[in-house]
Amino acid sequence: MTAEELIKVYLALPFRFSSSLANPIRQYRRGKLQEQAFQLCLHVPDLPTVKKFYKECGAFCLPHFAALEKQGFEHEHFDYCYGLALGSNRKIENAKSRMSARFRRLNPTT
Repeated sequence: MTAEELIKVYLALPFRFSSSLANPIRQYRRGKLQEQAFQLCLHVPDLPTVKKFYKECGAFCLPHFAALEKQGFEHEHFDYCYGLALGSNRKIENAKSRMSARFRRLNPTT
């Protein structure tokens, strides 16, 4: 099952627990399917499994985030995930600007 198919099933569930995607993320990583794991991580950014993925696979994640940003990719968790990946890979100033952008988008009046 691809990450896209799994996400469709996950989003169709009446009750969703983000922890249910932790094992598929680990399985994709073990199977060297980083692209699939990356897609799932965008939907459940607060999982420890996701943070570990961003930290250990920074060489894959950071350029991938940059390419998606250049393409104009939109996702509700994009800035947050990109900020986590940057912070996990010791790019703190860039992570702060990402988190600030997310905060401004969620709180346009402040």
